[in-house]
Amino acid sequence: MSWRYALFCVSLSWWYVAYCVTASWQNGVYCVTVSWRYAVYCVIALWRYAVYCVTVSWRYVVYCVTASWRYVVYCVTVSWRYVVYCVIVLSLHGGMVSIVLSRYGGMLSIVFLRHGGMVSILLPRHGGMLSIVLPRHVGMLSIVLPCHGGMLSIVLPRHGVMLSIVLPCHGGILPIVLPRHGGMLSIVLPRHGGMVSIVLPCHVSMLPIV
Repeated sequence: MSWRYALFCVSLSWWYVAYCVTASWQNGVYCVTVSWRYAVYCVIALWRYAVYCVTVSWRYVVYCVTASWRYVVYCVTVSWRYVVYCVIVLSLHGGMVSIVLSRYGGMLSIVFLRHGGMVSILLPRHGGMLSIVLPRHVGMLSIVLPCHGGMLSIVLPRHGVMLSIVLPCHGGILPIVLPRHGGMLSIVLPRHGGMVSIVLPCHVSMLPIV
């Protein structure tokens, strides 16, 4: 045993029950793990960096709490019958991450306030949704993918570009607007026919196809 490092570890195993205790004096690391009938309890504490982690598993239910003081990171994870909830907050860097994954779908939301960005992803059972907002770069991206079709929308005002795609179950529509270059593209493809229209005022050309 070394006092400078001050590492202490105690492990006990009795009737499928394991106890583990680890302690470090200078770095302030403490770990306690207890297993009892597939129930795992884990506590980790780091004093200087102020990291705390608590994990509890009981009948496939997992609870996890993590806190970091200097970097201001908080994470809470709860799993109950294949339903996982996770929330992470990064206040120091101006960011927030929220993840929700349930049995019927999932949701991912990321917000970066300092960098002026936002990412949101929603994945329910019947489809999905992706939304990205970047105010600093003046851009926006939105994607919706339901079970009967899809939608893609991109807006870039700085470059004068807008892109929108809709793909429903019975057909599709694609409009593209380019104001700076004087162009427009529209495509409609229904189930029983098709139509393509291109308008380019700058070059004075138009192409319709039915």
